Amino acid sequence: MKPYRSNYEIWLTDWLDGNLSDQQAEELRAFLRENPDLGEELNSLAKISLKPPELIFEGKQRLIKSASRLSETQFEHLCIAKLENDLSPEQAAEINELAGADESRKKEHDLIMGLKLIPPALAYKHKGRIRKLTPAGRILRISLISLSAAATIAIAFSLMLKFTLNPPAPDSQASAPPAADTLTIESPLPFLYSRAEQNTETSATPTPVEPLQTVTEIITEPVLPDPEPPVTLMAETDFERLSGPDMIALSLPENVIETERPSLNSLIEYNPGYIPPLIEHRSNVELFMARLFHEKIMNDKSAGTKPVETFDIARAGILGLNKLFGWELALDRNTDGNGNTRSYYFASRLVKVNAPVRKPPENL
Repeated sequence: MKPYRSNYEIWLTDWLDGNLSDQQAEELRAFLRENPDLGEELNSLAKISLKPPELIFEGKQRLIKSASRLSETQFEHLCIAKLENDLSPEQAAEINELAGADESRKKEHDLIMGLKLIPPALAYKHKGRIRKLTPAGRILRISLISLSAAATIAIAFSLMLKFTLNPPAPDSQASAPPAADTLTIESPLPFLYSRAEQNTETSATPTPVEPLQTVTEIITEPVLPDPEPPVTLMAETDFERLSGPDMIALSLPENVIETERPSLNSLIEYNPGYIPPLIEHRSNVELFMARLFHEKIMNDKSAGTKPVETFDIARAGILGLNKLFGWELALDRNTDGNGNTRSYYFASRLVKVNAPVRKPPENL
């Protein structure tokens, strides 16, 4: 700050009191040389000088009150000041000495010292609910919640769509061609027996019977019943089971079932109005999500478990943006006579787009 005609009096007073530095004093002299009329005022102020008289008040010690002469009100104020750490160590020592000398003041001193409360270590968990949000803060908060919910639903439907359209590839072992069917037939082993006749006149030696052979050829000629064998007296019969293979494995051709199946397709009457029953390939979770989407989000009670298309998800997102921000967005699709989607139409205040469809819509 430099001296001007608006503040020169302050500069003159500080110069007379000796509060200006050498540089400031030189600036003031230069200012007075430029304004000689103000130099006369400086000379007149320099002549005015007051000197304090050398007086000593001899009874000053009588004005100082000792601690013992304090009133009850002053003692309470000093105790409170001590409680709040507003007293110096010397003053606190005097209060302690005064309280120790008088029993009534000691009780009052202890009572005041006990008034200090220690706050508990508590934290209010719901302090954020007390804060009042501005309109912009409310809109931002609702927007974040809505967008998070929409993103979660979109991700869930996208994952469902991905696993529905692209099922996991089967294992290499499962994709290998099936081996030829094997039919296992258990054949009981033949019994061998010997006949021994004991007679007084002659005795025959037991003759072993050879095992039966497996028939491999199909007999087409009529089989005549065997003649009844002659009745022979059996004196003793011994049975013996021969050892042999327990199982017989036969390999059947792969087309044995197809060749034996009757081909009756040509006999079925053609019915052009027949509609085969719909085989539902979706799980219960997918059906529940589809119903929830149509009823809760799209407010369509008649849709039921109709498959959710990507167009439905996009339309639900646009409706949510319109409700949240008050926009005027529209999404629609154009279909042909057979109900197939030909194009999608999107309109807003600034942009209008009609996009043709090149691929069939994907369902959930």
